[in-house]
Amino acid sequence: MAGTVKVDEAAHAASRKFLGIIDGGLQQSISQLTAAGNVLSDQSHWDGRHAAEFRQAWHGAQADLNKIRQSLEEFQRKFDTVLKNITQAGGNG
Repeated sequence: MAGTVKVDEAAHAASRKFLGIIDGGLQQSISQLTAAGNVLSDQSHWDGRHAAEFRQAWHGAQADLNKIRQSLEEFQRKFDTVLKNITQAGGNG
């Protein structure tokens, strides 16, 4: 598909911020949540009725966090490729 390609410094700055959030803060936060959840779900650290309720809920939440992490990694790879293509086609960044 031929056409005009436009990408300005604002787009480049936003894309760097976007990737920085995914790669840095968001991925790190997911890892920290997972680590804390794993400690809380370990009966040697926390047990009782509320702990059992947490462990039951954590099982599903942990699976969801893993899916989110995998989706973010896949999205990041695709976004990197798109950004490189845009830059090569006519952007300065």
